[in-house]
Amino acid sequence: MPSSNPRAANRIAPLVLMTLGLAMPLAACGEVTAPDPAATELAKAICPKAWSCCNANQLTNNAQAGTDEASCEKLTDDALQKSVLGIKDSQKKGRSMYDGAKVEACAAFIRGATCDDLDVTPHVSGLPACGSFAMPLVALDGACANDWECIDGFCDRTGVANGADGACHALRPVGQSCANANACETALACDGATMTCVQPPAPPSPPPAMCFYASGCNVTGGRGGGSLLALGLLASAVMRRRRANDQGSRTRA
Repeated sequence: MPSSNPRAANRIAPLVLMTLGLAMPLAACGEVTAPDPAATELAKAICPKAWSCCNANQLTNNAQAGTDEASCEKLTDDALQKSVLGIKDSQKKGRSMYDGAKVEACAAFIRGATCDDLDVTPHVSGLPACGSFAMPLVALDGACANDWECIDGFCDRTGVANGADGACHALRPVGQSCANANACETALACDGATMTCVQPPAPPSPPPAMCFYASGCNVTGGRGGGSLLALGLLASAVMRRRRANDQGSRTRA
């Protein structure tokens, strides 16, 4: 269903970003038996903004966005609840700590934000106040199942059987392998052709139009998509400069 917002209708899908494969996946886990209210409030904050700030073409790559605001809220809430349950399961093992207050802070930020504030990143976890809802507790060489459990590292599951734990290893610099792992140092990207850590390409000027819900929300937050976040920050800075210039022009006039 196309957006009725004329501003959103003129946007283009962030094809370059999606091609880079930098979307952040949700944690996989079982059914939720006790819904988390903070996650529900976050879904209620995300979907009205998604369907007013983005167009249908931008949302089509995110199954959680649904076909309208109501279906978006249901699908997003279901996905968030599963991610929260994954964090709480990790918390029982002493590997991470869930912070519902940070989820609430993210929801508050989204509710009070403009479309220009939001559409500087193609995923919710790239927004200010929405970066990480799970505090990692596993030191290097400790057992892990997810990257977001590792303190300043990633979960290396290379060669382990399904269901077996991996181990937290230090993030890798330029030139080292990122095959089968989100292993690169912050602000680096994993080159899909060589599967090595590389400096991300320079962002285009002007930055491409983005939709903050072009890919699934990720309540685990944490690292990942460092180059994507850099693009978002750059876009935000450009927008702030443009608004400042516009205000200056009106003042001079």
